[in-house]
Amino acid sequence: MARVNASDGILALDFLGIGGIGMSSLARWAMARGIPVTGYDKTPTALTDALSSEGATLRFDESLEAWKVPADAWIIYTPAIPADHPQLVAAKAQGRTLLKRAELLGQIANAGICLAVGGTHGKTTTSAMLAWILSQHQPIQAFLGGIATNFNSNCLPGPAEVSVVEADEFDRSFLHLHPSAAVITSTDADHLDIYGEADSVVDGFRAFAGQVKGPLFAGPGCADLAGAESYGRPGDRYTYRGVRLEGGVQAFTLVLDGTEIATHAGLPGLHNVENAVAAAALAHAVGM
Repeated sequence: MARVNASDGILALDFLGIGGIGMSSLARWAMARGIPVTGYDKTPTALTDALSSEGATLRFDESLEAWKVPADAWIIYTPAIPADHPQLVAAKAQGRTLLKRAELLGQIANAGICLAVGGTHGKTTTSAMLAWILSQHQPIQAFLGGIATNFNSNCLPGPAEVSVVEADEFDRSFLHLHPSAAVITSTDADHLDIYGEADSVVDGFRAFAGQVKGPLFAGPGCADLAGAESYGRPGDRYTYRGVRLEGGVQAFTLVLDGTEIATHAGLPGLHNVENAVAAAALAHAVGM
């Protein structure tokens, strides 16, 4: 399998399913490094329009006649692309370098300090919060599962030394990550079309937790995860207290290993206070 050390060795990338939120963040990462990007998707969207304006060459035709990509391009695809997609079939027949989206993300992130946020709920918000905290102190790269308001993007294409990534449980994609540290916000049943039953979802998170090399945090209500430290509950090293509404936002006291900080969450709901604690705990635990 091809290996990624930052962008070394990648001459071009072609994304099958480039309009997906995870694929588009990788496309933006590549373009920021001067790597030519082409891609296919079914229909134009605001996101594909943005990618085109940023330099990607896109097509909305799955025929082989429309598949005009460099001979040395790696082909990146998602589980949403059917196995009989003509361009995917052709890439396999030609012996192209083929990687799933999760494989490319893992190889990029694992090359440096990988800080991962997993969970069936809350990972997009928490990873965006974590990226914001860290970016105030040093340039980082981040691959987010949504367009973050603070960045107006789903990608921070900064230096490769530190990566913030979403650990996506769909298709067991997070097993391509070997994080330096991680947080798991929740382990509720989800993607039962992939896992079959709720216990298998938990088993997937336990397998992911076993790949974390450093600090691991688990949110309130998570299943028991070996080696994980809980957060967000009374008595935890990383928690909160005194939630109240002030000026239309949730004000609260953030507790970081004995240090109390007055702060607020701009998003409504107690779960977003817990997400903020998760992001702050992970940043604090790795000394950033």
